[in-house]
Amino acid sequence: AEKLSDAIDATLFMSGSTVNYVLATGAKAVYLGVVSEKDIEVDDKEGIKLKKLGSSSTTSYALIDDGDMPAKGSIIVYYLNSDNELGILKEVDIEDAKSISTATSSKIKIGSTTYTYASSSFVVVTATTSKVSNMTFSNIDKSKDLAYVYEYAGKTYVIVYEDSVEDEEAKSDALEELKKYINDYAYLENKEASYSQSTYAAFVKALATARSMNSSSRLVKINEALTELKNAKSALKSVSSVSVEGKIASYRAKIRALVKTGDTVVKNKAQYTSSSYDTFYAKYIKAKDLLEKTNTTQTEVENMYNELNSVMSSSKLIKIVNTQEHKDALAKLNTAL
Repeated sequence: AEKLSDAIDATLFMSGSTVNYVLATGAKAVYLGVVSEKDIEVDDKEGIKLKKLGSSSTTSYALIDDGDMPAKGSIIVYYLNSDNELGILKEVDIEDAKSISTATSSKIKIGSTTYTYASSSFVVVTATTSKVSNMTFSNIDKSKDLAYVYEYAGKTYVIVYEDSVEDEEAKSDALEELKKYINDYAYLENKEASYSQSTYAAFVKALATARSMNSSSRLVKINEALTELKNAKSALKSVSSVSVEGKIASYRAKIRALVKTGDTVVKNKAQYTSSSYDTFYAKYIKAKDLLEKTNTTQTEVENMYNELNSVMSSSKLIKIVNTQEHKDALAKLNTAL
């Protein structure tokens, strides 16, 4: 993205001077930071030192375009490229950010300009995620949230950076609580055969999301992950082992175990003959796709288990060291020695 509008798009739909509603989308790799130093050298390039909002440490970055050198003390909206060089999408003067004098359910006043809203609820974008969320203006915390209004290409835009300044102690506590629930629910990873496929699939997804959270995750996302995990666990629906749904669940559990073993095979691809690996991999991907579904039939899961189990047997998934070609090469080498 080279323009702010490419990365963040929050369009206000107006009725005269009143905003009826806001339609917003966000970019995942867009961040907010405060420039602590400018005009420094980073990897023989012009760069800056930056403190990402919500972080206590500073990091040095080379600028993609040194013509975009920001002012010291300014807040910038930025992204990082594959070389970890920083591109500036928008510079927000810190005094402008501090100039929010009113933020209520019906209006927001920035500097001398007042923007009124027809509804107490509108859509805002969180700069660090791609998810669009609903929020009421009365929920804006001026000590933690950054709201910015600007004009671009003849349109009025509002960007609200939710929890742009993190409460590090609250985040640490939230991560500890999340970790506790992850540990408490870990035993359920071996209990797939006991639950309906739809409720267990939701639980697996929630558990994976919870495990992806770390100290760089936003507090709001950590709390969302915890709520999702608790709800998914509570929603688990038990099934009888003799019922059709129970038999489906049993086979899905066995397929998931094979896929977990298959993950190791994929990591060690070079150890296997290409033909046997390719045969395995086709079934492995098919099995993973099946586990994503929540309406599989007994026939589908039985067939999938048998297919994957077959291609993963020692006689079908052949290690290179077991091939006759490899044995002949070793014999020839030993003869030469």
